[in-house]
Amino acid sequence: MAETQTIWELREIADNQKCMDCADRFPRYVCLDYNTFVCSACGNIHKELGHRVESASLYPFKENELDGLRKGGNKVAREQWLTRWTPTDFAEPLPTEPQKVREFMMLKYNDRKWAGGASYIPAPIVPPTMVTPSTSHKQDSNRSLAQPTISREMVAPSTFMPPPPTNLPPPPPLTNLPPPPPPIIDAALAQPIFTPPPPAVLPPPPVLSPVVSRPAIPSIPVASTRPAAVPQISPRKEYSK
Repeated sequence: MAETQTIWELREIADNQKCMDCADRFPRYVCLDYNTFVCSACGNIHKELGHRVESASLYPFKENELDGLRKGGNKVAREQWLTRWTPTDFAEPLPTEPQKVREFMMLKYNDRKWAGGASYIPAPIVPPTMVTPSTSHKQDSNRSLAQPTISREMVAPSTFMPPPPTNLPPPPPLTNLPPPPPPIIDAALAQPIFTPPPPAVLPPPPVLSPVVSRPAIPSIPVASTRPAAVPQISPRKEYSK
């Protein structure tokens, strides 16, 4: 319990309230290799690079680890690893940019690009060397220029064709040859694979009885549905008295 209280007291320091390797404002992990407070995204990348990362709230820190965090922290790490760093050299990445965070860590810790003090040892710059050709190589090149090799493809094909041979004796006849061996026939294979069945005997077709004509049905007169003609009544004549 006392160790947890000490960790969170160190976490409340202003420089430790920001992740050491990105712009995150709530670091919850500790990188014990550099004694820094980092966020969860940078902690995963530290683990990929082989660094030791522990949770600030779950890991039981030992006394020597707490002493390293008291003497170190993000402020001391920035003074050591980011002495000559400026935002124009490499912009501080966001926690949502893992590729830029990984590149920033490689330049900061592995290459020591911005480290200062006695810990910074710049890599020596090796100038390119000029390769001079040897004497034997010069002689071979001069010989190849003086005597060019002629390949078979460079020679034109000849148009001369030799005449065919004549007056050759005929080939001897092939005699006294042993007769060819009789063919080997397997009895099982000599039998036909499929034997068709004999044709079936069909019964004769039935005799059809003669067609009997039916009597004609008499036609029944159908009453007409047309109404009868109405007699016309002549107008009544009036006679004068």
